[in-house]
Parts: sequence; structure tokens; C-alpha cells
Amino acid sequence: MNLGGAFLGLDSPGWLALGLGSLVTLIVALLTYHRQKTPKTLDYGSYELQPLGADDDVYPGLKLAASWSPLEEDEPEMLIKAQVAHYRIKNTGKRAIKATDFQRPITVTAPKGRLIDCAVTEISHPGVCELGSIYVSCDGPRPDNELSFTPALMNPGDWVEISVLTDGLDGEVDISSWIVEETRSMRERDRIVLPPFSEIVRHFAVEISPSERKITLYHFILATIIAVTVLVLALVFSRT
Repeated sequence: MNLGGAFLGLDSPGWLALGLGSLVTLIVALLTYHRQKTPKTLDYGSYELQPLGADDDVYPGLKLAASWSPLEEDEPEMLIKAQVAHYRIKNTGKRAIKATDFQRPITVTAPKGRLIDCAVTEISHPGVCELGSIYVSCDGPRPDNELSFTPALMNPGDWVEISVLTDGLDGEVDISSWIVEETRSMRERDRIVLPPFSEIVRHFAVEISPSERKITLYHFILATIIAVTVLVLALVFSRT
């Protein structure tokens, strides 16, 4: 019996078309739901803070001075309490972030004190972001406490490292952004600046000397033998 003809007045091809259309609609709905639930996040972590200049708390008894000029032809400006901080900004989500996704660019703000300069010093992959000073590349006037930039493309896992020069700042700067369909706002996560397991393995396999590698291997074998011995003795004594 043709149920489509009985209830909807459709012939067999019409019923088949309706079924396929419903299936396609369901698949599209599921893919859209999955995309919306896939994390799209950008985070940052700090890994070094270097005070500079004539700060007696940092360099007791020394008379040091730090100066800065955006261009070589500019007159250098003396800084009173300068410091350089280094940060890594990383795509910690599961989706790519394009330049057009940034409703608000990555913005570095000094809550108290002056933001002298910010420079992109390293990137995870060519094409992620342009290297160099953000201050020099920005057009027009800007606030004394804020700089911003927009990466070209950050695939999942891509990162940008920046160095931030401030004067008279107590603590660290604030880093924020706003991207399309983000699942949450940017936040600080120190673990993103730790080397991944692949880099640790590469360091062990390539960068240490053969003698150091041999000693480390012996220690690993010895620790394994001791652990197995203790486990076997524990099992033997548990049965007696």
C-alpha cells in the first residue's frame, strides 16, 4: 500500500523526494548544530617579565637608564620605570580564526602606566601574522595605553608571540579580543606557553649530548627495574 498516496496524496517518486529532502534537512541541521557547539576560542599566557631602567628595587646601587624612540630619526625618550613582558596568544579552539572574524582586534592595554610599544616577535607558521613593531605600523593617533593588531589567519593550535614595552606599569597588561561565534571571551592560561610533548621528545632525542642521553636512559631503566621489583614483591607478600 502506498502510504504517501494514502495520507499525503503523493505518488512513489514524490514520496521518495520528500524523504530525501527531509534527510538532507536533518543532516544540515546536525552539521549546523555541531559547528555551533565546536569551540572557537583565543587565549594568551605570559612567560617572562624583564624590568629595565633605574629601579632600585631591581638593580640596587646601579644607575641605569632606558630610552626608546619609535624611529631612528626620532629623539630618544627616557623611560622612568620600564619593563618588557612576553606573551603567547594561541588559538585554543577547534576552528580557524580569519582576519574577518575579529569584531575587535587583539588589543593590548596598560591599565595604569604607559604602553610604549608592542612587537610581534615570533609566529607558529608563516602567514599567521606580520612580524615587527605594532606601534610603527599603526596609522594615526592612538591612546597612550593601548595597541591592537589583527592576525591574517590562525588555524587551531597556531600562536603569536609578542613583546610589550611599558613604562610605570605595576603588574601586567590586559589582552583581549572579540571574534565571531566565540564560545567564550579570551582568558589567561599559563599552560599554553609550556612546550608541547613533541618538543620535549625532540629535545631529548636531538639537542642533548650522547653522554647525557645515555645517562638519562640508564636512570630510566634503573627506575623501571626498581618499580617492577617492588610490584612483584608486593604481589608475593600479599599472597602469603
